[in-house]
Amino acid sequence: MENFISCALPGIGEEMIKELNEKLKDIGVLVFEDLNYVEEDHIKDILKPIQVKKFLEFSQNSEIIPRATSHPVDFCPADSLIFQAVSVDTSHHISVEATSSVTNDSDSVTPSVPCKNWAEDFTVPFYAFPKEIEEANRKGQQPSKMHVNEMVRTVVTQILNITETPGRKNLRVIAEKIIEKFPGSFQDKWGDSIIGDGTMTLMKRLENCVDNKKRMRCCIEECYENAPKRRKTLRQSYGCVQWQPSDFPDGETKEQLSIYQKWLKEEYVKVEKNEEKVEELMGKCYGMQRYFINNVKSSVLSVQEEWPFLLHEEYLLKHAAILLGKDILKIFHEDIPKKGKKIYDFMKTKTKLLKVANCIKGIEFAKIQLENLTPEFIGAIPLLMAYFEENQSLLFKEKLSPDDIKTESLLTPYLVTFGCNLYNAKEFALVIDGQITTYCSYFPTAMALLFASYFIFNIEFNADTALTMEFIQRCVADINPSRGTKVSPKEKVKHGCITKKVVKLATAINDYEKIFKL
Repeated sequence: MENFISCALPGIGEEMIKELNEKLKDIGVLVFEDLNYVEEDHIKDILKPIQVKKFLEFSQNSEIIPRATSHPVDFCPADSLIFQAVSVDTSHHISVEATSSVTNDSDSVTPSVPCKNWAEDFTVPFYAFPKEIEEANRKGQQPSKMHVNEMVRTVVTQILNITETPGRKNLRVIAEKIIEKFPGSFQDKWGDSIIGDGTMTLMKRLENCVDNKKRMRCCIEECYENAPKRRKTLRQSYGCVQWQPSDFPDGETKEQLSIYQKWLKEEYVKVEKNEEKVEELMGKCYGMQRYFINNVKSSVLSVQEEWPFLLHEEYLLKHAAILLGKDILKIFHEDIPKKGKKIYDFMKTKTKLLKVANCIKGIEFAKIQLENLTPEFIGAIPLLMAYFEENQSLLFKEKLSPDDIKTESLLTPYLVTFGCNLYNAKEFALVIDGQITTYCSYFPTAMALLFASYFIFNIEFNADTALTMEFIQRCVADINPSRGTKVSPKEKVKHGCITKKVVKLATAINDYEKIFKL
């Protein structure tokens, strides 16, 4: 931005350039188009009247358009969150590549490579934070999850305008800036004791939001039939036996399958549906569904628009059965109760681990309340997460309203439970990409849907739930590829090897009760 100011007002001096740059940030200039809303009153306390008129005329010149030029000037885009490349010719006309996250249908902007220390110069958009964040800090309280998530999304939007690969080091720097501004709002606490300033927790929130927003950047309008084939990667196709069929079903053509798809979309809105024909055509169109998911940058919203039946419990699980080569629903119905009980029995020998002990207490209390033993196998998943020291709220969330779900920053799949808690929930909802996709009433079914969604939609396991999910994959679903992983390589999981902690626990349970095998 400082380069832009120096071009608009040659010779005003470095100090005044910096002062004007800060003023523009303070009044909310985030993207190139925002300069059109700058008025004389906004900057008259910094510039002289003639300078004000020159700057406004220059910044609102119709010849200045948000496009990248072939001769970029060397400057750091994080100095202002507005520009990524500025070039000047002899006539002082300027061309700019905007980093606005809002693009038109035919033209999108990809962030350029930022300078090395961009995070140090990154200006956190505090002005755009919910006012409740500052109020909570002033009162020495922690803000609500809804407001924290809104804050995280605001920051991540600005980060992705600079780079799509910020890295943990830079996210930590930005998290530290936020903690410095609101020292009392994000502390990690255990009871009344402060166990951390919250930097690492906030950094992970930012990291998760970055990953999820990158997945959500989709092109729904793109015609997937003409989309270029995307190279299959090991993590995308990991564990799948029919990731992308290469041939049409016998006797079918692309044109005929397109007719089937149109019929399915029309049938979906009818009150009375021809379920038998829907099942038949959904099976025939499996390859088209995989092509759409694998080759178009598709979000759940776009899948819902093009293949609405696919997000229903029955067809989601049938799709998973073809994709993985096994009946996931049947396996989870049989093995969650059986193996879950064995996990519960084993974990009762590990009550020296505080989180495991607390989880066992919760299960015992639920058994008394419900007067049955179902909490033992339902509690197997929370017990695994307690043992691996993973965050249960990344897989299960209680009593979220539709508005809460929309403001939730976590976009990797999770289950919302409707009831007092997980153990007495009357209904479960699968949430993907911030959208409720499927409802069910039985816990093993809910876990089958949750597990299958990672494979169907090519989603990597969340770094903070990866051990639990891999245990479920290998020891419940019995999906054991000889090589590869469903975890991002940045988590430093060695390819071709089962995570050591998963092996250790599976072996221990196997020794305790001979039912698990890898």
